[in-house]
Formats: sequence, C-alpha cells, structure tokens
Amino acid sequence: MADFFGTALMSNRYKKGKLNLNANENDLTSAICFVKKEAFDKIGGFNLNLFPGEDSEFFSRAKKAGFKIAYTPDIFIYHRRRPTIRLLWKQFYNYGYTRVKKEREEKQGIKFLYFLPSFFLIYLIFAIPFAFYHEASLIPIIIYLFLVLLSSLKQTIKFNDIKAIFLLPFIYPVIHLSYGYGLLKGLIRV
Repeated sequence: MADFFGTALMSNRYKKGKLNLNANENDLTSAICFVKKEAFDKIGGFNLNLFPGEDSEFFSRAKKAGFKIAYTPDIFIYHRRRPTIRLLWKQFYNYGYTRVKKEREEKQGIKFLYFLPSFFLIYLIFAIPFAFYHEASLIPIIIYLFLVLLSSLKQTIKFNDIKAIFLLPFIYPVIHLSYGYGLLKGLIRV
C-alpha cells in the first residue's frame, strides 16, 4: 500500500515521508492524527456516514475552514493489514464505494485518477472476448502485468523479503479491481 503503483497518491499515507506543513487527505489517516478539540468541534467532527472515508472528508473540510494540516515523520503507528484476501478486497471495495459518497457530499467531481481502477475493470470485462478477434486488445493487460511484476520486484528488493515476489502479483490486482468495483457500484447506488 506504500507503493505508488498500489495506491497512487494515497501511498503517502502508508510510508514515512518528509515534513509537510501543507498536508492533505493523501498524506494522513485519522489513525495518526491529532486535532485540537476546538478545531474538531468547529469543523463538526467526523461524518460517520462516510466510513471508511470519513477521515479524508474531515481533512478536506478542515482545509476549507482555513485550518492547516501538518504531517511529521516523527509520529508513526504500526497498522495491521487485513489478514485475508477477502478482507483486503472488502477494505478497498469500501474505499472505492465511499469515494463516491465523499465527493458527492463535498459537491465535487471525482478526479480522473480515482477512476483508473474502474476503467481497467471495464476494460478487462471486454478485453477477453475481443482478444479472440483482435490480439492487440490484450496489450493493456500485458503492460499491466509487466507493471505488477516490476512493482513486486521493486518491493521485494526494497524490503528484502522474498515472499513479496510471490504475493504482490496477486495483491495489486485485488487492490485495483476491488477499488474499481466499489467506485462503480458507488456511482450506480449513491
């Protein structure tokens, strides 16, 4: 999750970064957040209808209200990851689904970047049947698989953990496809 290929801009939330005195929702989660009570009350606290995206929306409201958000690498926590693929799927599905609710709540359009997993999912649905007629329709899948393997290798080397090379090629698609599916479902239902 700390790899840009895995979670794009949100990868900042999951790795140690540099001091940032103008942080935003991509830099923090509520798990490592300290807020003055007066600021929390003025902003109106967390919108619990947006779980698990309440912290992103809270940070966005804080910035709009004129509060500064700072990130320091000196404060960190250990956050246990989901123990099964099914729970990881559910986590990222919920992130995608809640992204739609958050952006609608804030009356904003969803940034193009957040749609990429959904576009890829739609592409996959149509690419397989079209591959029988046009082999070139498989080029994006080949590029994606190359990026998955490259990112998996990078993380294996970075963390000196040989298990990563065997696990990450499955984890990346779970993250991307579940987020994309959640966002699509959110667009339909919300």
